[in-house]
Amino acid sequence: MTVRSLYTHTWWHFTGEGYEPAGEIYSPQGEKGDEDLELALKIMALCNEAQLIQDKGSWKILGDPTEGALLVAAAKEGIWQREVQRSHPLRFLIPFESQRRYMVAVCLDPKGGPDWVGSW
Repeated sequence: MTVRSLYTHTWWHFTGEGYEPAGEIYSPQGEKGDEDLELALKIMALCNEAQLIQDKGSWKILGDPTEGALLVAAAKEGIWQREVQRSHPLRFLIPFESQRRYMVAVCLDPKGGPDWVGSW
């Protein structure tokens, strides 16, 4: 499973295959990465119970393939789950359930503001 596109205020397209965190994120309009894209990718990394690991030179996912694809998409922009988890410690989690169709992660804001909430 691979993320191919994401919409914030513009469409972002992802290149690359599988779980290797290599590829580009680009906008057909020629826009460069911005705060909206970075925020969406951070949410994808934080609101996630999978793990992206490198084992004997190949990349693998531990956990749900959909969540793994989201981790790979974030890593393509240099947003690594463990780093984001350290800067935004988890306070509360509502795991994804198919009946509910969403997941919630409430994390501390590293800038001292109110708690930060991400969901998908």
